[in-house]
Amino acid sequence: MLLAPRYFVAFLDGRLGETQRIAFVPGDLGAHIHAYSPHLTIGRTYALKLQRKHSLKYEQFQLVQPAIEHGYAGIHRGDLVFLYFHEETRRWFLLAVKTAAAGAELWLKSFYPLDAKRTGKIRRQMTMLREHA
Repeated sequence: MLLAPRYFVAFLDGRLGETQRIAFVPGDLGAHIHAYSPHLTIGRTYALKLQRKHSLKYEQFQLVQPAIEHGYAGIHRGDLVFLYFHEETRRWFLLAVKTAAAGAELWLKSFYPLDAKRTGKIRRQMTMLREHA
């Protein structure tokens, strides 16, 4: 993650603006959704919503980059999706990325924990680009 945990907390508190770049998406994967930028951005409002709705702790946002680097990668419903199994918590996470501004921007669309049944369903439905490392 581009932001160290203490800076991510400052972002959530509103001290670092309304948007932040939080990860890099490799160009070969981003190209599948016509992305021209490798920088994954998140809005503060959406990050706070993820915390409330999915009970994500700020530390779990640190899993975004490992999910991109090591998770299953594929296309699901037009979005670039990563399914990542985090060994320490023994949980699956879904990370969805979308483009905006004609591909010049990459935005975090979804990031939340999944149960194994839903993970399997999404994995079967998506067009696989890369296996889990």
